[in-house]
Amino acid sequence: MVDVKPFQEKNGWGQVRPLFFNKIIGCDIMDKNYVICGASNIKNNDVLNELIKKCDYEYDVDVHDLDEESLAMLVESLNTIPFLTSHKIVVCKFPKFLYKPDAYDSKIIEAFKKYLLNPIDTTTFIILINTFKDMDQSLKQLLEKTCTLINSDKEESKDLKTNVIEILKREGYKYEEEAINELLARCEKNSDRIEMELAKLMLYKASDHNLKLIDVKELVSKDLEDNIFDLVNAVVESDRRRAIEIYNDLMVLNEDESKIIALLINKFNEMYQTKSLLAKGYSKNDIAQIFDVKPGRAYYMVKACQTISLERIKRNINSLLDIDYRIKSGQLDKSIALELFLLK
Repeated sequence: MVDVKPFQEKNGWGQVRPLFFNKIIGCDIMDKNYVICGASNIKNNDVLNELIKKCDYEYDVDVHDLDEESLAMLVESLNTIPFLTSHKIVVCKFPKFLYKPDAYDSKIIEAFKKYLLNPIDTTTFIILINTFKDMDQSLKQLLEKTCTLINSDKEESKDLKTNVIEILKREGYKYEEEAINELLARCEKNSDRIEMELAKLMLYKASDHNLKLIDVKELVSKDLEDNIFDLVNAVVESDRRRAIEIYNDLMVLNEDESKIIALLINKFNEMYQTKSLLAKGYSKNDIAQIFDVKPGRAYYMVKACQTISLERIKRNINSLLDIDYRIKSGQLDKSIALELFLLK
């Protein structure tokens, strides 16, 4: 069920649950103004298309890409009544003026604000953005007051799991619950990737229609950042066998050793900063804000550095920097150098 709420409610921005396989369920159209927000432009466009389908009127769609068009053209479109149809949907993509309004004609900005406060009854206005971060505060407050938010990033694992199970059942597949959980974890609950990986798994298991945990582990790779995080943990725990297993997995994925070394240095630097902040009395929530990460990620950052000293973190960073220098200067083979570090 998609839950769309107006901005004016107590909790601020309203929310809509995400789509799964490009479907919106139960979203009532049409309010006057919408903001669709999400990191993925593809997903934002999917939400846009599904939202437009909910329009019960005869309508035209007028799309303005502000990377190529002027803000003045958008404002003119908003203030023009529909022609030959009873309703008009105006779509704004890449609205850079929301973040740097001072770079635009102040009269055009004021005309845009005026429209939001008094929209035309026969027009629905939809803005697509990737983030609210760094948005001009006065414009953000105006959007909060006048628009309904659809958050295309808001994904709930329960909904995703339910949808995966429904698809497997519909196609006649048996499954281990651990396999579903592992699929969601490896795909980081990203619906686009889940769709792709599930299709691959179903094709692979077409002969016996029985999806098992081992199938997911063999066919669905973790992303590079997750593997690097696991690799750092293995080094911290002195689990050499696990470290080499992860390293070999990365080699199968054709990841470059120099890139892995650079990411390891970044992770250990992050660990050093986190441990230093904890020593100064900063909380997990403080760390989440400083690094601009979600609280769940901050929890694992704090946990990872609890069993290692600052001195040992520094030694690992220095060792990796030395390896990186010696590889680039031709003194060491990069694959051998990284393996030696992991086996220390």
